[in-house]
Amino acid sequence: MGIKNLHKLLRKWENVIQERNIQDFAGKKIAIDISILVYQIVIAIRNTGTDLVNTNGDITSHLLGIFNKTISMLEKGIYPVYVFDGKPPNMKNSILKSRREQRKKAKLKMKQADNKEDKIKYFKRSVVVTKKQLNECSQLIQLMGIPVVNAPQEADSQCAQLAKDGLVYGVSTEDMDILTFGSPRIIRNLSSKKKEIIQIDLEKILKKLELNYLQFIDLCILLGCDYCTTIPGIGMKKAYQLIKQFGSIETFIESLNETDIKKEYENLNKSLVPENYNYRNTSNYFQNPIVKDSKQINLQWTEPDYDKILEFMVSQFGFNKSKIQKGIARLRRAYNSLNKNNKQIPHYIC
Repeated sequence: MGIKNLHKLLRKWENVIQERNIQDFAGKKIAIDISILVYQIVIAIRNTGTDLVNTNGDITSHLLGIFNKTISMLEKGIYPVYVFDGKPPNMKNSILKSRREQRKKAKLKMKQADNKEDKIKYFKRSVVVTKKQLNECSQLIQLMGIPVVNAPQEADSQCAQLAKDGLVYGVSTEDMDILTFGSPRIIRNLSSKKKEIIQIDLEKILKKLELNYLQFIDLCILLGCDYCTTIPGIGMKKAYQLIKQFGSIETFIESLNETDIKKEYENLNKSLVPENYNYRNTSNYFQNPIVKDSKQINLQWTEPDYDKILEFMVSQFGFNKSKIQKGIARLRRAYNSLNKNNKQIPHYIC
């Protein structure tokens, strides 16, 4: 989910959300949460009403999508870094349970649907990206010479850390909570063929909204995030108003019993604040997530193993040999171009 309505809120300030051209990212290193990208790929293919499968009945949508998306980025001079999730924190258990229930309901509605449009709609909502599929993506990505980072917990916080430490320029994602984790910038729609690419910088958010970083975190918690429940009656506009007036969630909650506050916010009182409203722990997690130390990360872009890519995609997963060979030819040209323009494939050894 990221942060509920944060993007919508930011649209109210001029120049916080900037349209960019794909050429703007040539030569830049970009961190990517692989789970989100694979999810988008599978969703897009499910618009046809079916998954891409091989003769054994194995789903292969994720592999073809990652293969093509990676080649496309390299052709545009972008150096991707794919980040994989580890074990989610316990504070996310509630939202994960809710998502499982939603997928279960979607599968049931898909079976009950009596028209193609509804079947496809619920088919898309029931997507599950499996550990097996992600492992297969990791194998392919590494054969293509692209660095992989395995996060100890959340990929989004690890992506943010890579950007904070300067190992990458920014994070390509649709999840706004990358900013809450402190990434200096995010790029949305980087691999989209239909939507405009936009960039959002944390520094501009703080300046335009006249907030410090801790206040921005509290704003995001009030709006709604994956790690904490929300307070009923607080929407997008009121969340920003409260942070501007009180400076923090804690001060706001402490003020709820005051007479003048009761009059101003007649629909709000302390009884509406959930007992399990762990905003302090959530704020601390956004500030200090469990991530891999950048000094332990070795980012290198290397020459792809073209023969093994062909074997992996064709022999193991049954893709059309001619189509994969054409993709490999594009990949080879992209790497040759990068080497020519930059003398060598850039890398960090930290």
